Amino acid sequence: LPSEVKVKVVEAIEGIDGGPGILELSHRSASFDRVIDGAREVIRRLYRLPETHEVLFLQGGASLQFAMIALNLGTRGGFLTTGEWSRRALAEARKVAEDKADKPVELYSCEPLFTDVPTQLRPQDRDGQALDYIHLTSNNTIYGTQYKALPQRADGKESLPPFIVDASSDIFSREIDWSKVDLLYAGAQKNAGPSGVTIVIGRRELLR
Repeated sequence: LPSEVKVKVVEAIEGIDGGPGILELSHRSASFDRVIDGAREVIRRLYRLPETHEVLFLQGGASLQFAMIALNLGTRGGFLTTGEWSRRALAEARKVAEDKADKPVELYSCEPLFTDVPTQLRPQDRDGQALDYIHLTSNNTIYGTQYKALPQRADGKESLPPFIVDASSDIFSREIDWSKVDLLYAGAQKNAGPSGVTIVIGRRELLR
C-alpha cells in the first residue's frame, strides 16, 4: 500500500471523528455510515457506475457468492469453465441444486489446459430451456485466461440471460460496460481492501 494510505489506516485505528477507532465503532454509528458511504462513492466514481447499479459490501469472500448466486438467482445457471475458480463456482452451484429440478449447465469448458475463453454462446441449455443467468470468471489467475470482452450470442441476436461476473482478480483494472453486466462480485483482498470483504455490484432490479 502507499505510505499515505498506511498512515490513514493507523489514524483510523486510533480514532475517527474525535471518537472511537474503526475497530471499536458501532456498525450503527453515524461515523461508520460515513466510512461505508465514502467507500461506496469511491467505487461509483472509479467504475463510473450508472444509477441502474448498486454497491453492496458482503461477508464470506467471493467463494460464498458461488452459493449465494444459485440460492438467490436460480439454479439453472449457465457456467463458462475457463479455470480453477470458474470450475469451483459450478461445483458449488451443483451442490445448491442437488435437490432441485433445475440444474446448472456447463455451457463451455476448456479443461484441462484452460487455454482460451469463449467468444460466442447459446442462450439456452442443451434442451432448449432458458437459463437464469450466465456466470463467468473474468480472469483466472492460475491459468491466465482473461476475457477481453463478454461473449456474444452465437445466432447474432441481442439478448442473453443476465451476466454474472466474478472479477476477483481484475476488479478496478479496466472499464466495464454496465449495460451488459447485471452483477459483478469480487473478494476485496486482491485489488481493493482487506480479506473477508466482498464487493458486489448489481443491477438494482436484479438485487431486489
